[in-house]
Amino acid sequence: MTMTCPFCRSPARLSPNPAHAERTSLPVYLLKCSGCDHTSVRVSPVLGAFASRAASVSA
Repeated sequence: MTMTCPFCRSPARLSPNPAHAERTSLPVYLLKCSGCDHTSVRVSPVLGAFASRAASVSA
């Protein structure tokens, strides 16, 4: 899928990540941008996001 990079607004391609089937902590899609070096649309890892949310709920 062709899209605009959410980080630098350059043309980018979003494609399925085959490694996600083995490890769900990996991104579902891979980003290939022509203007920057980002490879994922996630800002933070999945496990880090859940861990910080759980810590704030238990506090």
